[in-house]
This record gives sequence, C-alpha cells and structure tokens, in this order.
Amino acid sequence: MEQKTRGFIPYLPFFIPEAKNCEELAKEILLKAEMPLPEVRVRADGDGETYKIEKTPGGYIVSGGNTGVLYGVHALLRALYVKQPVREGEKTPCYPLRMLNHWDNMTGDVE
Repeated sequence: MEQKTRGFIPYLPFFIPEAKNCEELAKEILLKAEMPLPEVRVRADGDGETYKIEKTPGGYIVSGGNTGVLYGVHALLRALYVKQPVREGEKTPCYPLRMLNHWDNMTGDVE
C-alpha cells in the first residue's frame, strides 16, 4: 500500500517531523515543499503571530514571532504556488484563535 505523502494543500507535505521550535518547523516545511522555490530565510524573534515577508535579491526573508513565521511561510508558499504576487510587509492574523477543523468543537465532539 502506498503511503500518503501530501496534505490537502498540494505544495505542503503531509508528514512533518517533530521540530524543536516554530522556526525549525518553518524551515522543515520549506525543505519538503513539493515545488521549486527561491531562497527563503526564516527568522523567528520571540512570541506572537505577526510576520513580515521581505523580498531580497536572491529570494525572500520571512520573520516574525514564533507562530508568525509559520503563517508567513504558508502565505509565501500559497502565493508562489498560485503564481500570484507575494504580498510583502508586516501582517497580523485578524482573529486571535483559529480552529483547524470547523466541523468539530474544540472539545473534539462533532455536532
């Protein structure tokens, strides 16, 4: 039986090894992305969900809080995958809490 290797988003791997921190995880996602990429540097500098994407001559820098760099890497990969311009600058998610599976309650019960 063939093992599933991708998630629902075509450019992201399905299996991500455990990482020590969000910066390491963001770098691992970039290494396993199933698409050609420019050079991308990741810098996490504390807590928070804000991230910043900067264009460099050789690629991009994604910086921000620990959680923010994950959002930033996802935003960058999404833009590159759909061949849209990468939105540079600082961004903060609109909502402080997001659920991954909106069909389930936070307790794990399904309505």
